Amino acid sequence: MSKGSPPQGPQTRQIALFDLDGTLADYETRMRRDLRRVQAPDDPIYALHDRRAPKYFGVRLDLIKAQTGWWLSLPKLPLGFDLLRLAQELGFQVQVLTMGPHNTVSAWAEKVQWCHRHIGRAVKVTVTEDKSLVYGKVLVDDTPRYVLDWLAQHPDGWGIVPAQPSNEGFTHPRVVRYDGTNLSRVRAAMRAAWKS
Repeated sequence: MSKGSPPQGPQTRQIALFDLDGTLADYETRMRRDLRRVQAPDDPIYALHDRRAPKYFGVRLDLIKAQTGWWLSLPKLPLGFDLLRLAQELGFQVQVLTMGPHNTVSAWAEKVQWCHRHIGRAVKVTVTEDKSLVYGKVLVDDTPRYVLDWLAQHPDGWGIVPAQPSNEGFTHPRVVRYDGTNLSRVRAAMRAAWKS
């Protein structure tokens, strides 16, 4: 280490954490497509993350996600890859931080395989049940509750939220919602995170 260089422990690295499904992988489009295949014509339509939806709806989601290869087949999400390229351009060490579904243990392995296939093996992948425990300067995640939990533990961090129907209207002083038209605002937030 050169004289005057800051220590390189986990609390000093410039890490940008990226969620997988709904951020880098297009979970929403694929799940909607697969739900249409098992819905009756008169079935009501629920938001994918609606906790008030009936139990059978959650069971359908679980059955779809439990199919071998389902997570591995998710398409890339362009908004998320815009943000990934920006973080890399700014010099952040990119790491994927994704939730491991309780009922689908095979998804844990498929999520890692997806990252290796679409991002490369150089990017570290953490599959967790609590994102707030993982250090970073930036969390890029489409789910507001995960962003809020993470910010509560990392008050100097910044959240970047790729636009999804489930996060429409979400605001927070240290969060930028990226809709494909405001990359300059995201760049400013990431630079602020770098300096914090």
